[in-house]
Amino acid sequence: MVVLMGVFGQFSGNGLGYFNLTIYKQIGYDTNMQFILNLVNSITSAIGALGGVSLADRMPRRKVLVIGTFVCAIMLAINGGLSAKWASNEAKGAIDLKVGQGALAAYFFFNIIYSFTYTPLQALYPVECLATETRAKGMAMYGVVVGIFSFINLYAGPIALDNIKYKYVFIFVGWDVVESVLWYLLCVETVGRTLEELEAVFDSPNPVRASTHLETIAIKSSGGVAIVDDA
Repeated sequence: MVVLMGVFGQFSGNGLGYFNLTIYKQIGYDTNMQFILNLVNSITSAIGALGGVSLADRMPRRKVLVIGTFVCAIMLAINGGLSAKWASNEAKGAIDLKVGQGALAAYFFFNIIYSFTYTPLQALYPVECLATETRAKGMAMYGVVVGIFSFINLYAGPIALDNIKYKYVFIFVGWDVVESVLWYLLCVETVGRTLEELEAVFDSPNPVRASTHLETIAIKSSGGVAIVDDA
């Protein structure tokens, strides 16, 4: 879970944010408008993040990660499709501002949804999945994974945008769909669980299934925990 969040949190298309001005330029906005849009994007993304933070104590991790990531893929697909239409129209000398505006709107919605889904859970979910005695090492590993994929985003992104332009977005469309499937198959629900309950969940043969069922646990005399029966 820690590695998945480290990879997916950095490689779900959010790395495109490093190159917002280039993206705005590709869909027809001048320099002055690019900076204005960058400011607006930062504000709307912050609103999405604040929404996620305000609900972090009670929003289900599995549903948010599965659905949120899949909706991110849809928004990026719309952005990529409209960006392709813009490029085709531009080559023909026919400019349709509505196409560029649609691509921009999809990109803004992607950033809002990503911020709602991942900004709070990048800090919360890895910690919730780690036992107390492994938390320090686990979070150190998480930091390494985040650093590696941030590096890839920062230095591979401009090369890709320069060579394949808007087609770079479709890499993240496909990858976000894969992420959604992996979250569905592997994501363990942690919201509302005590430390003892989480220990029992991760010790069970099928942690994903165990995490989605309310169960009664008992503390053993040895200090361990065991699932007694379904609640």
